[in-house]
Amino acid sequence: MRTSSLVLFAAVAVFGAACTAAAGDESWKTIDANDRHVQDVALWAVAETDWASATGGLTLNTVDGAEKRFEAGVTYYRLTLEASSRVVAKYLRFQAVVYEEGDEHKLVSFVPIH
Repeated sequence: MRTSSLVLFAAVAVFGAACTAAAGDESWKTIDANDRHVQDVALWAVAETDWASATGGLTLNTVDGAEKRFEAGVTYYRLTLEASSRVVAKYLRFQAVVYEEGDEHKLVSFVPIH
């Protein structure tokens, strides 16, 4: 009885570790916010957003954080960025999520953060 419980426990532990490893492939990984491609994606996101027209145009100031995730052959970027507006005389912080597949980009979300 004790041996079978030990074998069952070991099997569950191995299965759990395998599931965690597989799920980890889809989790967000921190990447260099100063990477040229990350900067290009951030510039694209700022230009693409409706916030740009609502605030008289946004200008990207900095990318404060960047993460990347691969899912089903698609790359997602989650960027924390600071932008300024010509109309609103202050810096605004946003989190943008961008979908990238090859040369195609889609703005998944672009929301203000504090």
